[in-house]
Order: sequence, then C-alpha cells, then structure tokens
Amino acid sequence: MDSRRRPSSSSPPSSLSVPLELPPSSQASSLTVPLLEDHGPLSAPLKTRPPPPQPPLSRVRLPPTRHWCILLGSTSSHLSYFDHGVDGVVVILAGGAVGVLLGTGVFDKTSSDADFESIPARSAACSIVMPAQRVVEVWPTQTRGCSSTAFGVTHVVLPFVEVSAKLTLDVQTNLAKCIPLMRAKCVYVLGALQGPLTDISNANTPTDAARLLTRYRLDGLSIQDFKSSKEKLQSAVPAIASAVKASMPAAILTMDVDVSNSDGFPSGVDQSLDWVNVRAYNVDSDTDKSNDLYANATTPSGVFDTWKARLTSPAKMNIGVCVDCSPRPPLGAVAAWATYGQQSAGGMTIDGSVTQLDLWATITQTVVASTNTSGLVIPTTLAPPVPTRAINASTVAPPTTNQTKAATKCGTTRPRLVEFWGSEVAGCETVPDGVTHIIFSFALVQGGVVVPTFQGSDASIAACVAKLHTKCVFVLASIGGDTNRDQMAAIADPVAFATSALALVQKFNFDGVDIDDESRGAAFSPARVLAYMQGLSSVFRPKKLLVSFDSYMYEADPAQCAATRCFPRGVEAYVDWINVMAYNVNLDPTAANAMYVAATQPSNIFSLWAALATPTKVVLGVCTTTADPLTSGCAYGPGPSNAVIAQWAAWSKAAGGMMVWTASKDAPMGYPLTNYILTQTGSAPKS
Repeated sequence: MDSRRRPSSSSPPSSLSVPLELPPSSQASSLTVPLLEDHGPLSAPLKTRPPPPQPPLSRVRLPPTRHWCILLGSTSSHLSYFDHGVDGVVVILAGGAVGVLLGTGVFDKTSSDADFESIPARSAACSIVMPAQRVVEVWPTQTRGCSSTAFGVTHVVLPFVEVSAKLTLDVQTNLAKCIPLMRAKCVYVLGALQGPLTDISNANTPTDAARLLTRYRLDGLSIQDFKSSKEKLQSAVPAIASAVKASMPAAILTMDVDVSNSDGFPSGVDQSLDWVNVRAYNVDSDTDKSNDLYANATTPSGVFDTWKARLTSPAKMNIGVCVDCSPRPPLGAVAAWATYGQQSAGGMTIDGSVTQLDLWATITQTVVASTNTSGLVIPTTLAPPVPTRAINASTVAPPTTNQTKAATKCGTTRPRLVEFWGSEVAGCETVPDGVTHIIFSFALVQGGVVVPTFQGSDASIAACVAKLHTKCVFVLASIGGDTNRDQMAAIADPVAFATSALALVQKFNFDGVDIDDESRGAAFSPARVLAYMQGLSSVFRPKKLLVSFDSYMYEADPAQCAATRCFPRGVEAYVDWINVMAYNVNLDPTAANAMYVAATQPSNIFSLWAALATPTKVVLGVCTTTADPLTSGCAYGPGPSNAVIAQWAAWSKAAGGMMVWTASKDAPMGYPLTNYILTQTGSAPKS
C-alpha cells in the first residue's frame, strides 16, 4: 500500500518515481523507475481541470516503458489525463473501471512478458551434456555479465532468480537479455529455490517453482536448502520435481548438499533430481582439518565415495568447489577432483562471489581442462551411453525385408535409412532424398505415461512432419532418452503407457514411435520392458503404426552384456526393427576400430543380432564423428570410419538397413555421412 498522496496538479513533478521492491540480495536498495519522464515545461495547458483532492490512493504500477500509472480510489468517479509531451500519461480510474480492465486482461501482460516469450529454445545443434561433462557455475548476483561465461561451462545457476523473490525491473530486463546470450553459447540457465526465502514444504511451493521456470524461460531449478529436515526433503523434493516436470518435461532439477552431511540426505530423493551438488568447502574453520578432508576426498574411504554410495548413480554427483571460501581447496585438489568427477562422477560446480573474478577464471579453466568438456568425454566407470536426446525419425509399414515403402502414393521402395533429428532444430525437410525415416527426440515419460511435447515447439514439429510426408519420409517420435531413464524404469501400467504413446502419435500425425529406454544395471527389468512393449504393439499394430526399439551394440552377446544389460528376449516380436547403436564402444581409437572391423565377421556381434531378431529387423546405427562437438554425434570415443561404414552398409543390404545419430548434426556440414551411406547402399539419387 502506497500512503503517499497524488501530487498537486499545479506543480507537476519533473520525475515521478516509486521505489522498486528488491529481493534480499546485493541489488541496490535505492533503485527507482520513472513513471513520468521529464520533458521540460508542459507544452500545452491541461486539457481537463484537475479534480478536487481525493482520499489516499492505492497505486498499481505497470511497466514504466508504457508510461501508465493507474490510481485506485474508493470514491473516485472520474477519468482525466495530462498531456505531457507525447508519452507521459497518468490515468486516474475508478476502482470499478480498473477492476473491469484488469479482470478482462487488458493490463495482464507486460512488455517484459513479451521479452521472455520471444526467447528461443535451446538449439539441438548444441552438444549433448553427458555425465561427467557438467561444468556448472553459480553466480550469486547479476554483476557477472552474461558475456563472461567461460568456454566449457555447461550450466549457470542464478540464485537471485529465486522462487519467492520479486524480481526488480532491471533484473528482469537483464535476465531477458542474458538467457538468449547463454543459449547462443549452449549454456543451460537455472533459477533457484533457497531455503531461507522459500519454505520447501509449503503446499504452494511446487506450483511456484514451476511458474518461475515458465515465466522466465529457465532451463531448470537448483534447490539450495540446508536447514530443512530429512523428512521434509523426503516429501517436498519429489513434489517439486513432479510439478516442474509436468510443466516443463525437459526441465533440470538439482539440489545442493554439504559434503559432511551425507547422513542427512534422504535416501532415494536423488531419483527426482538430475544431479546432487556436493559442496566440498566450508567444512571446518580449522585449516588442518579442512586440508585433510580435501586431500583424502578422492580416496576409497573419502567423502566422495561416501556420497556416491548414498546416490542411485555416480553420474548424479557433482563436486562443488568455491572461489573465495576459507579455507578453500587448493588448485591441485581442484584439478584432482575434476579428474575424479570426469572418471567416476557427474561433473563439477564452481561457486563464489564476484570479488575475485581472476581466481574464478583460473579455477574454471582448471576444471574445464581436467574434465575435458571440450572433447565431450564421459566417465569410463559408467556404461557407454547412447545420446541423451534422440532425434525423431520417420518409419514405414512393418517390413519383410529392409526395403521400405515410404507411402503408397510414393510408389517406390528403397533400402531403409533411419535418421534421428533433434526436435529443437529447424530444417528437417532438407534431409537428402533416400532417407526413409526420421525420428524426433525426445518425448519424455512422467508418471508412467508419455508427455505429448518435445524440446521444440508443437507448431514446428507438426510443420516438419507435414513437410517430410510430402517427401515420402516416414516420421516417428522417440520416447525416453538417457536423462529420462529413471522414468522409463518406473513404467508400471502398459495400457496407460501405450494409450499415451498413441495420443502423442495422433497429436502430431506421426507414423509410429521409437522406444529409447536407457535404464541399465539393477534398474533394467526385462519383464517390465516386455510388458509395456507388448501393450504398445497391441495398440499400434492394428492401426499399422510403426514401433522401433533402441539397443546398445553388445546387448545380443551374452558374454558381454551381463555387466550393463542384455536384450530383453521377446521384444523382437513386437517391433518392426531394432536400432543397434553400434558406436560409443571405447575411448581408445585403436580398440574401438578393432571392435567395429570385427563386427561383421562370422559369429561376431552382428551375426548374433541377426540370429536373435532375424536379419530384416536389425538396423545398424552409426554416429557423426567430427572434432567439433556441435556436429559430432559420438560421445564416447570415435565412431566407425568410412571404410567400416562401407562394410556395414554392404552387410545391411541383406539385413534391416542403416541408422544415423544424428542428421541434425550432419546437416550443418552438408550431410556428408548421410550421403556416403546412400552411395554405399545404392540409394543415392541419380544425377
């Protein structure tokens, strides 16, 4: 409530301003925003006589860029304005009139709303951030400019963009400019939920958290609550995750914890989180005790292994370091931790103030160099991953050979060439002639059902599907992905899952779905997969819709698959083909190439696949391999060479065809991999 009275009209102020409410941060407390700009003396007399003095008024402030000020008075029954140059206008409205205007939405949307709505989605041309590639920076204030983001940083957390904080206009303006700049650098931007400001257990907090992300087009949220009890966190974190993911399925949710408080972390909560940031600093005021912890942190009995034992996956642990805490870990320890994070955990987080930016830059450079984020390396202790965001592809009717007919009206049959496409990337219609299927990634699973959205907009996906159909290309939706594997592992109702998958297909006019269930180890249940695939087939087959399934290269080899997962026998009966992801097999180029060369030899892996699923259902997948991470689809060592791809293409002619991960990364280079495969399979357009 503003208790100040309206200024006298006989002496208009040169600059009428009101103080902005600031969040509890380092923002200036005296910031004001002009509601009437000073254009000098009034150029014309008042067009209406000023009204008589009124009772105290409540002021509802609209964006100053619009130069409107609405004054509400309980007895006011008139409307007047001042001619103030060309844009200084004060409107005095009766309470009832304003209620009508506000109620009908006239003043609901501000200029900043439009600014945020115009922010582009993250481009799928950006590198996929795999476990151990994460380099996260936490910026405590907006003093750090967006342009200061170092190369190799993958995520930035903005604690001042907080769930309960009321952002000032200058913060909103800077944020609206900052997020597109970050997106241009392929950096994820996260807001925060801070325990001192937001009660994590409040019933409204999940909704408020989801609203923050959608309002400001953030990529996720970092929970920073060190006071709530284990019991509160046990129930509150999953509730927040559910609300956030329902609003934005691809949203990132993380949580900060103290390195010395592993016993206070509720078991299983990390299943609702993308990662947990273990803050390995400020552990003790005693320098010797702190240094002992820092020195022993990476040993088998150290705090990092203790934390990994508390989490469902080592990839869920980020190691947090600080710039200006005391005593802070020495640079030597930071480098060792970063190497440990790259090999045995999920990445690193750097926190601090803006008082030592040179030291901050040094620490970030040390972390980036040690984690090798520029090379997109993932930890050797984790199972070789497939891409975290598969790409949508078109499919065809259930084939009896690898010859596939794109559509009845198209009238020609061609060897199957399946290509994934990032749903955030435009230009799908540019795929070369000869591509038979495009698969868009990813539609995510939440609560056992498919959420009918992608990382790209609904309109762009629908338009892309229509364009591809005119080229006689079948289009599928990929469901799941590596980052969604926990939700895939929780599918319990095959009928509900199949029904939601059908709704996704019907919404976008897809020709079918691709299932990218990347659960592995103890989380992988062959019986569960078989059940939901049977349910999917029972719904899709009668409608002549396509179903494909993604598998790691060595799932068909009992001697090698036991450590990660083996192909769930019986699934082959429910699919039109299996995308064998024959890449990401070894970091060492020599070892990887030997595996690729041997794959087509008798009794080797491709023969095992053909014996398991019949040859016509075996599609061999390759990935784009370049030095530039923006165009490289391979994430764990090199992909097959052209010489190997030629061998595989020849083998595939008697099998189910070829697959590419990913065409949206092949496109910026002019589709060299796609065109090479088309040439080798005899599908290249005749010149």
